[in-house]
Amino acid sequence: MATFSAVTMKGDIHIRLDGTTNIKIRVTHKRKVDYISTDLYVNPNNFEKGIAKGKNASFINKNTPT
Repeated sequence: MATFSAVTMKGDIHIRLDGTTNIKIRVTHKRKVDYISTDLYVNPNNFEKGIAKGKNASFINKNTPT
């Protein structure tokens, strides 16, 4: 059975010039992991355990799996 979760990647390479990072959907199936990019961007400090906080949080939380 596959599992899905919303994540952000750690590290400076994933941070854009405006300080935001892309939310990705992590898909795990039979111990293999793949990431699917979304069109959602968030400040990494405002995203924890798959839940966004702050500005536009309700829109982001509505559009990402938990």
